[in-house]
Amino acid sequence: MPLRSHRPWVARVDNVRKPPLRRGELLQGILRNGTIAVKKLLNTHLHEAKFHHEVECLIKAKHKNVVRFLGYCADTQGKVENFNGKLVMADVPQRLLCFEYLPKGSLHEYITDLKPANILLDSHMVPKIADFGLSRCFDEKQSHVITSKLFGSLGYLAPEFYCGRITFKSDIYSLGVIMIEILTRERMYPEDYDVLKSWANRLEASHREKQLEQLHLCAEIGKECTDYDPRRRPDAWTIVCRLHEADIDMSNLSIAQEEQHGDGSLIGAIGRELSLKCLVRLSRSEYGLVASLSRDFRSLVRSGEIYRLRRQAGVAEHWIYFCVSTSRSNAEWSAFDPARQRWIQVPKMPNDFLLRNTRKESLAVGTDLLVFVIGMGVEGIPFSLFRYSILTNSWIQTDGMNHPRHLFGSASVGHNAYLAGGSDCYGTVLSSVEMYDSDKREWEILPNMNRARKLCSGVFMDGKLFVIGGRGSIKEELMTCGEEYDFERGSWRVIENMCEGLNRQVKDYAPPMVAVVSNELYGCDYTEKNVKRYDKENNRWITLGKWPVNVSSMNGWGISFKACGDKLIIIGGRKSYSGELELHSWVPDGRPLFWKLIARRRMEKVPDMLSEKLTVNYRT
Repeated sequence: MPLRSHRPWVARVDNVRKPPLRRGELLQGILRNGTIAVKKLLNTHLHEAKFHHEVECLIKAKHKNVVRFLGYCADTQGKVENFNGKLVMADVPQRLLCFEYLPKGSLHEYITDLKPANILLDSHMVPKIADFGLSRCFDEKQSHVITSKLFGSLGYLAPEFYCGRITFKSDIYSLGVIMIEILTRERMYPEDYDVLKSWANRLEASHREKQLEQLHLCAEIGKECTDYDPRRRPDAWTIVCRLHEADIDMSNLSIAQEEQHGDGSLIGAIGRELSLKCLVRLSRSEYGLVASLSRDFRSLVRSGEIYRLRRQAGVAEHWIYFCVSTSRSNAEWSAFDPARQRWIQVPKMPNDFLLRNTRKESLAVGTDLLVFVIGMGVEGIPFSLFRYSILTNSWIQTDGMNHPRHLFGSASVGHNAYLAGGSDCYGTVLSSVEMYDSDKREWEILPNMNRARKLCSGVFMDGKLFVIGGRGSIKEELMTCGEEYDFERGSWRVIENMCEGLNRQVKDYAPPMVAVVSNELYGCDYTEKNVKRYDKENNRWITLGKWPVNVSSMNGWGISFKACGDKLIIIGGRKSYSGELELHSWVPDGRPLFWKLIARRRMEKVPDMLSEKLTVNYRT
């Protein structure tokens, strides 16, 4: 535990100084039980409250790769000084910060001034980040700070520094510069091809191809980290996962090495049954790290076995996936983990040229996220399907449905997803239905609905599939009926007026916004901005209350209403060319409706076009 003390806490401070620092002197101190590094602050007139705030930042920084803060000395003593020719007694404050001593390196500047000189090595060659003199403490809900002072090392500072804005992504920019500098010996380098060319002759011939792939990945990450727009830079978790994947692919240890060092298998170390009980309850955000330590667990993740075991154990973890691209010219996805209140960046979709000037619809099921791309792609193909897998953290283009479509209604339960109705490439409104098995990666045709429809919605309730509302095949008439599919009988039943009272008839309306929580159906009335519950017995909708104030839409476009575990989620924002996307949740437990703001996401432009629906999905 870091201690506060007076100077006598340090038995001796040697007069051996390291290279001068802008904010203090670096000295070597001697304690009874060893050597420490002591930073003597030059700015001793720092306000007491601000100084203690900085110390709190140091106390919070506890990590194996961070130089350990041991304590501090803050003391003021009287000293005779010459002032205008007279000797006066002056108060001279002294402030010392004490850190662990690293024999392989010396303390320099900290985060917000991240550069190679700040990454030190201890006696075991473990890298550590040093000196938190320039640190800024962010609270849990703070995404940025504004400062009027420019500090740090030129060349490593993110562009937003020059506007006085600091975000969590500012250090990511500095990290990218470091990666490029390590690869090229230059702070900024334009092309990763030249990086590979310069390294090609230095690598062992037996592993050259794989090593060049790793270098290419590092160069690619470095370029992404130095993107001018902080929102387009990857987060630290994504970088670590990508580097772990590259390291895993390179680890071809011999049998002798495995016998000597073991395979790092947590499963083998503590027993399969016990370890699996622990691992299935571990947050899947930690799976990348654990997989890098255990070959057995890595196999469980990549095969999907661990997720099957999670379903058997009743473990459900809901992440919200949505497309954060603000136009049709790109396809970037992010995920939000409500339990841990954090954002996760998803790798970019491939074949970006194919995705330009196209519409996209999506569906999450099992361990897959399916994105249906509608538009003239390669060789004039009107429909394409991309699949993102959490097993591999990657995208692939894959085979689509038996009868490709868009504007369909969909629902998913377990590892199965159901797509009903929609419109084909000729504009024909469909009544056909298909099921996707995410375990087998296969499509199966189900019996047709009684009535063709598009722009409908789907839910799973009472063990049955429901398709609700939409527009019909005759002059696109508004459909207020729903249909229920009974899996045991293998047939559909029409439920007249199932949508009656959910929304008023408006032009260019979106599909009904419905979701099921605890086997109860809820709907969002976008004409009156109300949330309603469906009364199954009386086939009517009961108003519960208003949706969040800051959420707006244009007849249902630009907003999403989803179930996420035991919660209802509304995602949307104000219609503007610069704004924030907000995530609100409510647990329908019988108490009055009360929306809780759980997250915000800065957007270039909140989606508000009539032809675009805010694409959101979740996965368990």
